Amino acid sequence: MQRSVLIRGFLFLSLLISFQVAAADEPPNAIFSDLIWFRGEDFTEGDADNAVAGPPGLSMVENVVSASYTSPEFEAPIPFNALVPQWQATLPPNDAPEHPLEFEFRTAKGDEWSEWIPIHASHDNMLPGDTMVTGDMLVVPAEDMTHRNVQVRVFLMRLPGGTDPRLEALRIDFIDSTAGPTTEELIAQVQALPAPQQEEGTFPKPAVIPRGDPDIPHDGWCFDPACEYTDGLDYHPVSHLILHHTVTS
Repeated sequence: MQRSVLIRGFLFLSLLISFQVAAADEPPNAIFSDLIWFRGEDFTEGDADNAVAGPPGLSMVENVVSASYTSPEFEAPIPFNALVPQWQATLPPNDAPEHPLEFEFRTAKGDEWSEWIPIHASHDNMLPGDTMVTGDMLVVPAEDMTHRNVQVRVFLMRLPGGTDPRLEALRIDFIDSTAGPTTEELIAQVQALPAPQQEEGTFPKPAVIPRGDPDIPHDGWCFDPACEYTDGLDYHPVSHLILHHTVTS
């Protein structure tokens, strides 16, 4: 269970910073990622029920209430232990309990397919003004380590008086963090840090594993030189620390 929680944390960080590591420069404890896109006529491959694909994207045929699309079973560009979908769509204003666009994913290790998993928009993973919607992260079973095959289903619904939904693009990010630090290695890193100092009348400060400390083995969760976020920052004394824990499937 500890390793599963650790994997989820590193996967979330790798999504936010969207890095890729070249195999030729493989650092210790590398976390790998790769992605694929579906756009426009890419949706012509697969099974469509009252759905039609064209350059604008995946939409519904006329005079139907609902439609669906099931992609072919396809191979991810890398073995992965998590995937994160993003999509761009034209949707009607939605005040109804039904949503006009929904997704389901399933993954496989060899010929053993998982159940279909509903994927919803994850607002914790988005910023105001984002042009694409980021969905929930899907993590494969810990005992499987990695999967390689994927299939996606899309459901469209025509709501009364609204614009017909249209899926314009679907991006799927695949992440393999199996080479990342183990729980035991991270505990050892924390234990190697100096003991937190406690000033009189205050709570002790928690141990923190910083990014970029050359004295800590396996330190740093981004190995790309572009991961430098210090320019233009203003520093102020910290008075509170908030831990926000989001749980997904």
